Amino acid sequence: MRPCGDLYRPGDHAENKYVFDQLLAQRKSLEEAFEGSLVWERLDHRRACRIKCETEADMFERNDWPSMIEFMTDAMVRIEKAFREPLQKLNADVRSRIFEAESDGDTP
Repeated sequence: MRPCGDLYRPGDHAENKYVFDQLLAQRKSLEEAFEGSLVWERLDHRRACRIKCETEADMFERNDWPSMIEFMTDAMVRIEKAFREPLQKLNADVRSRIFEAESDGDTP
């Protein structure tokens, strides 16, 4: 298990893949705004998508907890800063679209 800061979007399969693809098209500018590289996981077999940054650490080592908390806090602040405006614009776009149901792998 690795400490990470992430943007995880649960919900409708087709809508999530659309949002992820729109963000992925802006990857370069989003990673510049984030000031680092991110891991982009479309998770086609799942309903959700994930964009994250992570670090190596032993989560069971109590002495590492302060640095892990600092890493995760910093990552979340930078993710929020980088993604706030693009997600606000996408939110309006998503609300105006109708997404067809797709098999998402999460439902029985």
